[in-house]
Amino acid sequence: MLKANFPATAALDDLHGVHHIFHLLLGREPQSVHEVRFYAQKGLPQAIGELVTGREFAKEIEAPLRLVGYASAGRFQGHPTWRLIRWLQSSFPLSVNTRAAVEMAEDWRALISALWTDTGFIAALKQSGVPAETLQELGGLIALNRDSSLCLTGNGHAQVIDGVATCLDIGALEIMQEVSSPVNVLASATRLIGLEKVRDEYVSVQADPQIMIKLKLKSGSYKLSLKGLFRHENGVPVGADKAQLFFDFGNGYSEEYSFIFPIRGGRLDVSSIVKFDQPPRSMRFDPTDIKCNFSISSFSLSAMSPLEHR
Repeated sequence: MLKANFPATAALDDLHGVHHIFHLLLGREPQSVHEVRFYAQKGLPQAIGELVTGREFAKEIEAPLRLVGYASAGRFQGHPTWRLIRWLQSSFPLSVNTRAAVEMAEDWRALISALWTDTGFIAALKQSGVPAETLQELGGLIALNRDSSLCLTGNGHAQVIDGVATCLDIGALEIMQEVSSPVNVLASATRLIGLEKVRDEYVSVQADPQIMIKLKLKSGSYKLSLKGLFRHENGVPVGADKAQLFFDFGNGYSEEYSFIFPIRGGRLDVSSIVKFDQPPRSMRFDPTDIKCNFSISSFSLSAMSPLEHR
């Protein structure tokens, strides 16, 4: 049985707990009344253990998480309900800081990141039968994917939900490994629009500046790394803003083949997998919507291939 203030048999007594653990662990509603009752009769510890170690979690949550972050494949969209938040606070032995973070979580990304760094939550999952090495690995993956998730599939088709680029169709779920050194994307910049380069920093001379970049890539999967710092002219970090990345596959730039990345606290940090079914000809980087100064510490692409053995 789970300890602390974790209910022994069920916060599943009224069946609402089943809905909560499905939302929390699988990002979906139970598919039937039978599925609800099946897990409710097991009690909360066993139900959690079976879901986290099950095939659906491995395929729909863990594998996409390794590739693109946990907003992928249509999971964890929308916002956590206040009922779920209250249930979490009463069902898990969370620390004071985690309880506050859960209370203030505005989206799934913030909620899940807070939970998976809490020792009480992790201890509860261990007692549910989830292997310690699995928890450690998943926690590390979630920590790496707190601020961004991206997958580009097909001819570059994607959708933007709540300001975060997410997969429309993740396709084959394969664990990837780098097979080439990172290539500095900015080295291929051909034109600056509304920008001046001053030493290692870019200065916006108008709103919505742009950087045009020629690409010489084959089709396939690439790891995208994009990191930068954004500050106002007085040196104060930019608050909430966004950067946008467009790809041209021969028919010009369009919103259909673009991604929006959030800038939070003056920081942009993206590390994701991009898959091209046909080679893009060029890229347009719109680094900010406002006039500001910024520096890019990393903007690179490196080729990836499936890893045969984990």
